[in-house]
Amino acid sequence: MRFADANAYWLAQNDGSRRDHDLALEWIARAYNQKDIGLVTIVGEPLFKTMTDDRRFQAFLRKMNLPT
Repeated sequence: MRFADANAYWLAQNDGSRRDHDLALEWIARAYNQKDIGLVTIVGEPLFKTMTDDRRFQAFLRKMNLPT
């Protein structure tokens, strides 16, 4: 994928907004591994609003020591 190496968080936002939680979480994990600075905005990001009840998303927030 063209933007996979540098824009994983952006791709996660895109999939999150489309309610594709599985794919969004894959991109979030990739963004984490890439140390993507965009992750600082994950809490409260409107594009992830539909994911707030997803246990996997909450686990990721805990992993980052962020409020769930």
